[in-house]
Amino acid sequence: MNKHLQLLTQYQDVFLCVCANRSLARAAQQLGITKSAVSQIISRLESSLGFMLFDRSRRPLLETAE
Repeated sequence: MNKHLQLLTQYQDVFLCVCANRSLARAAQQLGITKSAVSQIISRLESSLGFMLFDRSRRPLLETAE
C-alpha cells in the first residue's frame, strides 16, 4: 500500500473512533494507543484539512459543522 494512503487510512480510523466514542481517551483505549497519539493524529489531520474537526470546549466531544 502507498505510504500516503496508509497514513490517510490510519488518520481515518482514528477520526472515526473519536467520533464513535466522543472522547480522545476512550478512542485511545479502544485503539490501543496513547491519548497523546490520538490528539497528535487529529491535530495533523485538522492542520492538513485547514479546519477543526471537533469542538474541544465541550464534553463529550462534538464534531464541527465542517
